[in-house]
Amino acid sequence: MTYVRKRGNSFQITVSCGYDSSGKRVIKTTTFTSDAGLSKKRAQAEAEKFTVRFEDKIKTGGDISSDKLTLERLCVEFLEDMEDEDCLAVSTLEDYRKRIESRIIPSLGHLRLTQITNRVVKGFLKKLGKGERLDDRGGMLSEGTVTKYRATISTVLSYAVEEGYLPINPLIYSGKQHRCAKTKREYKTKQLTIDQTKRFLWLLDNPVEIRRQQHTAKRNGQTILIKECS
Repeated sequence: MTYVRKRGNSFQITVSCGYDSSGKRVIKTTTFTSDAGLSKKRAQAEAEKFTVRFEDKIKTGGDISSDKLTLERLCVEFLEDMEDEDCLAVSTLEDYRKRIESRIIPSLGHLRLTQITNRVVKGFLKKLGKGERLDDRGGMLSEGTVTKYRATISTVLSYAVEEGYLPINPLIYSGKQHRCAKTKREYKTKQLTIDQTKRFLWLLDNPVEIRRQQHTAKRNGQTILIKECS
């Protein structure tokens, strides 16, 4: 059985997992904090989604303690693993390290993984776009640099998914509904019958003279006579 108690913009989730061998009730708890800018209805919906994922994690024997894992600790683990496995080029790893240590950890490192949402990252990137460079060149950060910071955060969160800390990467699956592509219009074509084809080919070789009979017509309110012609 699962109990959810709302406290401000946080939701305390308690799941009863039955009893252990000694007859003691086994309880798992966690806390979900919604974004401050969300409406009550949207916050409730996000909390319900999180609760379902939390229950699934318990049923599948997932690492429950990962709900308390901060982004800073995850980043450190990510960099250590990438260095040990030697799966990234040295320059790429150093670029990740610089972005993580210079701006990502100071701004977002204190947050738990469950608090890293698409909205939170968007807010970070928005502020980042107004920030100054940290090198001697001066000036503002370019759009391309800001995009690289988003890519770095997304890479770290994908690593968390691979390690079982998160069920999904919130930057990839942010819950947005994309417009469906318009169905292409189908054009039906009519084919001539054998007799129609023979007639068509005969007409090509034997043009038919078309004559216009004499008649009257109205133009600009006046009746005029159209003479016969071929």
